[in-house]
Amino acid sequence: MIAIDRMRVRWEGMPGGPGVSTFYSTSGVPDHAVLANFFSAIKSYIPLDVTFQVENGGDTIDAENGDLIGAWGVGTSGPIVCTGGTLYAAPVGLMIKWDTGTITGGHRLRGKTYLVPAESSCFDTTGQVNSTVLGAVSSAAQSYVTTATGAVIWNRPRDATATKPAHTGGTAALISGTCSPKAAVMRSRRD
Repeated sequence: MIAIDRMRVRWEGMPGGPGVSTFYSTSGVPDHAVLANFFSAIKSYIPLDVTFQVENGGDTIDAENGDLIGAWGVGTSGPIVCTGGTLYAAPVGLMIKWDTGTITGGHRLRGKTYLVPAESSCFDTTGQVNSTVLGAVSSAAQSYVTTATGAVIWNRPRDATATKPAHTGGTAALISGTCSPKAAVMRSRRD
């Protein structure tokens, strides 16, 4: 059995909200503060009317079968009020790519976090993420990777289908996090 803690960050205050960003860790209690630091580091790129709330507890899951096996919790942490500008397109933002270096089922195990919406000054005249934001958000993501004690990507278990065999779930430790230079467009907030 591989126990992982699900950590969620609520996004509130923007059109289409509320939203949620989900992270996994083998050690939710110590990584809670690291996750809050990551969202504090990027708050200047997210519109002023958005607030992040890193939840102070969550579920513990058996990564191999997806069963809920417990819960974890820490003391309270307050909301993180974003400090970006007031001009933005509601479904447009940034995307962080998380890499593990692990190959499973013939594919690299990777994750993504969408930071949507992002304020309009995050983008250059070609619609790409500007170099200042690209560097700062990548640096914050990499800092999360190196500071977190148990940050992982979860490869969810899958039942067999007509075209794909079943497999048990598993995890792989994060080795890098980088901001994509392309603008991300979110079509759903259910991620």
